[in-house]
Amino acid sequence: MRTTMDDKVIRYEEFVENFLRRKLSIVHDKRDQVTLQLAQYTQLKNLIENFGSDNAKELKSRVNLGCDFYVQAQVTNPNQIFVSVGLGLYVQMTRDEALRFINKKEIQLKKECSTLMQQSASIQAKIKLVFEGLHELQFGKEQKNK
Repeated sequence: MRTTMDDKVIRYEEFVENFLRRKLSIVHDKRDQVTLQLAQYTQLKNLIENFGSDNAKELKSRVNLGCDFYVQAQVTNPNQIFVSVGLGLYVQMTRDEALRFINKKEIQLKKECSTLMQQSASIQAKIKLVFEGLHELQFGKEQKNK
């Protein structure tokens, strides 16, 4: 009788480790990616809003070429902006178009982040439920036998 209960406990522990915790890790990774994207769009929005009027002639900026290697850049027409729309695609937009796009993208990313947070909470609740069941299975039976 004892080995059957031990086998069940082991199977439930394996289920938590091999399935639920792995799924939780994937959800957390996706949430981190969405949060990073949201931060990048917010930073771009702030840059566009703080840049100034539509009549600006020139913009000097520091640009990351990759691997944190920065160079000085000079933009001759700051009224047109290339915005990443996903899948490696960039679309040229006016400042107003870019702001409208970024606002919509922020709303979409916030909803996605909220959904991922709910999934995370649900998986964590399932893990807790399984461990409470295991605790009751292991120690509840011992209490009844005494």
